[in-house]
Amino acid sequence: MPTPSPHRLTGRGVALLLATLPAIVLTEHALANQPAGALPGGIANWLPPAGTVVWLVSLLLATGTGWWIGRRRVRPSCQPEMERLQHCFEENTSMLMLTNAVTGRIVNANQAAADFYGWSRQSLVGRPLSELWTSPCPHWWRSIQVDLPSPAHHLHTHRLRNGETRLVEVHVTPFRDHEGMAHVFSILHDVTERERAAETLERERIRLGNVIEGTHAGTWEWQIDSGAMTCNARWPEILGYGPGELGPISLDTWQTLVHVDDRESVIRTLAACRRGERDICEIEARMRCRDGGTVWTLAQGRILEWSPDGEPLKMWGTLHDVSHRKRMEHDLWLAASVFSHANEGIMITDLDARIIDINRAFTQMTGWARKEVIGHTPKLFQSGLHGRDFYREMRARLKRTGHWSGEVWNCNKAGELYAERLTISLVRDAQGRPCNYIALASDITDLKNYQKELEHRAFHDALTGLPNRLLMTDRLRQGMAAARRSGKQLAVAFLDLDGFKAVNDRHGHDIGDQLLKQVS
Repeated sequence: MPTPSPHRLTGRGVALLLATLPAIVLTEHALANQPAGALPGGIANWLPPAGTVVWLVSLLLATGTGWWIGRRRVRPSCQPEMERLQHCFEENTSMLMLTNAVTGRIVNANQAAADFYGWSRQSLVGRPLSELWTSPCPHWWRSIQVDLPSPAHHLHTHRLRNGETRLVEVHVTPFRDHEGMAHVFSILHDVTERERAAETLERERIRLGNVIEGTHAGTWEWQIDSGAMTCNARWPEILGYGPGELGPISLDTWQTLVHVDDRESVIRTLAACRRGERDICEIEARMRCRDGGTVWTLAQGRILEWSPDGEPLKMWGTLHDVSHRKRMEHDLWLAASVFSHANEGIMITDLDARIIDINRAFTQMTGWARKEVIGHTPKLFQSGLHGRDFYREMRARLKRTGHWSGEVWNCNKAGELYAERLTISLVRDAQGRPCNYIALASDITDLKNYQKELEHRAFHDALTGLPNRLLMTDRLRQGMAAARRSGKQLAVAFLDLDGFKAVNDRHGHDIGDQLLKQVS
């Protein structure tokens, strides 16, 4: 279809505007001066209000006059205005198009549109607009209705000449020309990157929301100058409060809920942030709950907004319930205290019996330093007094029951023997899987020596060290039983010291004792 001359269209529009103004003035003046009773009574009943009549008559006069003037040549005085409009269309950096609403073909397009789609202007003119779409656009057919009260806009994906697809925001204004032909004036914007950025921002917002929801963290925003705070629902929930029960939350609310023993530290840290001395805060403090109890909390925040003068304005952060971690830390501290200060030697190994750690008591008992035994096995301490069967039975019981306890003779770093009461236990992880062995050892060398001494005193003479009557009787019974089993004879010899009493009487008991030791 031929393209209407832009000069012609502009000239008729200007003529229509020029013709409308005097028509409106004349019609309004005539009706305003007409007496109310001058109109016939039958007509007065159905006539619309005077204002509506004025605009209706004006519209009719303007339409007729504009049509008449439009048939004439445009006056030279309108030429500069038309040139400026034409220049605006041609040089506009926005993509502009004129489309026939009936055929859907492009009537005109500026250079910006041609550059965007990769076609020349001549190639775009006459081309169906639908060839630029990746799929049918229902929004277009609804928006080009000339009866729409106002311009409309929509988003649609367009395809460039090189095959690339872009998201385009289309603003359409339908109108009819002087011949009644329906056209659509379109302003197009490439919003691909904007929409991608918006999608990325939305994904990040959803991800951040999921992270907060997944970590079950309370969030807060602190207006540093006013002290006002904005918190999510999880923040008061950590303290056992429902939504709205704490009222408007402020910095004073936070500090009031902090345990009295921790309040000074919290106030000092937040004051440093308010003065701009630090932009990151991390506060561990006990806070009072709704039921009167306390909960350990960890508040972490950072100042992210500053005034032009460098004054801190806003801080954002999170609040976590760390009571469980604090209890675990306390339990670990107790375990470490026991490990470090226990009088018993403690040795920890892996499942292959490689030493992982020992405590100070173990070093004192064996003489081996921690760095000297890490990575070795307990074979380092074996004395050789226990055979393979002893250790084989130990491993079998550990495997069967996870526990072994007994007495072991080992050798310290200096090569000296020592006796220990040893208890070995298998340690399992949270899933019940074996992970380590822990051995607790007590040095019982003195006890064993004392026990041996008591046994020696019970069965030997204190002066000579020879077996006494109890031990002789026990050995005689064993010898008689052995002789009875073997059918052999048993001989018993008896020695007597003659004149021993005279030695005691003449030289004293000390000399007599020395004589007995020499003879024995």
